Amino acid sequence: MSAWAVFGDGAWGRALARRLASADHTVQLVGIKATRRKQPKGVTHTTDGPGALAACERVVFALPAAAVESGLAALAPHCRGHHRVLTTARGLTTEAHRRASEAVETLTCVRQIAVLAGAADARALDKSLPAAVVVGSPLTSWADEIQAGLVGKRLRVYTNPD
Repeated sequence: MSAWAVFGDGAWGRALARRLASADHTVQLVGIKATRRKQPKGVTHTTDGPGALAACERVVFALPAAAVESGLAALAPHCRGHHRVLTTARGLTTEAHRRASEAVETLTCVRQIAVLAGAADARALDKSLPAAVVVGSPLTSWADEIQAGLVGKRLRVYTNPD
C-alpha cells in the first residue's frame, strides 16, 4: 500500500498508526523520545521527524493543539509541496489561536490538508468499539484515501468537502 508518517506517539497517534497498519500501510510513528514499547506489525517508531517526512508523502499530525505550532515550525524546513497532511488537533493553537489546518497552511508549504473530527477517541479505536469520524477536505481524492486507510468494521469514516 502506501507509507505514512504519524507525528505524535501519544494514545491518539498510536491508535491511528495501528489503524493504518491494519489496512496494510507502512507507518513511521514519530515521537520526541525513543521507546521500547512493542509496535504493531507495519509500525516502526522513530525520533527522526525529517527522515520520516523524506520517506513518506502522507502525514498525520496527531499533536495536541498546544504543540502544533512549535512542532510545525521545527518540521517546516523539511516539508515539501507533495506532502499530504491530516491534522487531528481539536481547538485552537495556543500561540496564534489558529486551527491546526490553518497552522499547517501558514507555517509550511503544504497545501493538501485534511482535518479529522468526530467523537471517536484512541480508546474506541484500540478496543474496536463502534465509532465514527469525519474527514474534512476540499481535496476529495485525499479525503477518500484517508477514508480507505482508516475505515474498518467498527470505525465509520465519512468525508466532507468542508
